Amino acid sequence: MSKLSVIYNSIIIIESLPENEYKTGEVLSNVLKTLHPDHSGIQYIPVVSKDDFIALMAEIRILMQDNQGFKPIIDIETHGNKEEIGFADNSRMPWNELMGILRGLNEICQNELVVFLACCEGYHFIKSTTISKHSPCGYLFSPQEEISVLNVITATVEFFNEITVNGDLDVAADLMKLRKIYCFKSEIFFLNALTIALIQDFEGVKKMSTDFEREKLINNLSNTYLGGVKDDYTKHVLKCFHEYIGKLSNRT
Repeated sequence: MSKLSVIYNSIIIIESLPENEYKTGEVLSNVLKTLHPDHSGIQYIPVVSKDDFIALMAEIRILMQDNQGFKPIIDIETHGNKEEIGFADNSRMPWNELMGILRGLNEICQNELVVFLACCEGYHFIKSTTISKHSPCGYLFSPQEEISVLNVITATVEFFNEITVNGDLDVAADLMKLRKIYCFKSEIFFLNALTIALIQDFEGVKKMSTDFEREKLINNLSNTYLGGVKDDYTKHVLKCFHEYIGKLSNRT
């Protein structure tokens, strides 16, 4: 089972797509309710604009604050690109603004928030990651490139069915790889950053004594994640660490 062992009792599907487009969020909701008729926590909520979305997220935050037993997974079905997400009325929200909104939810649930960004290039969201503030989520699932409507529906149904039946995020992450949906795990990401920082600091390559230097490291690591290494980056970090240990042994 996943190390993120939390019972998620609500799936909130937030959709904002133009009127004439296929409603992937509505389809996902209907399929999940058919597969799991006894699950009362599946909610489909369409919104029109950025302002509607902000108001809804504020409402979700209040519910989470007032009820510690409320553990939702957030699914966002919109259009996206490398810089932002778009809403049905053509309003836009930059990734860093969305990150700020999700950060508030993730603080409440102690880094156990799971987010599925079902939009093209949603994985670029991680470029706004900062070491000086709380992580926006424990797990993020999203495509890095453009994604077809069929693949969105297939991927989200497989993901939420696995979560609903078994509750295992790591198995769900493995399933998503087959659909080119990538998983960002905040704990692993920051452990990787810490390991690289320690190696570079000990070797005298870079000093991590200032916030600017630490933020630059995080930005570089984010870009590396987007560069194709993704989940295998942990293996790369371990390789660097073992190489460093080998150098120390040769010096003695």
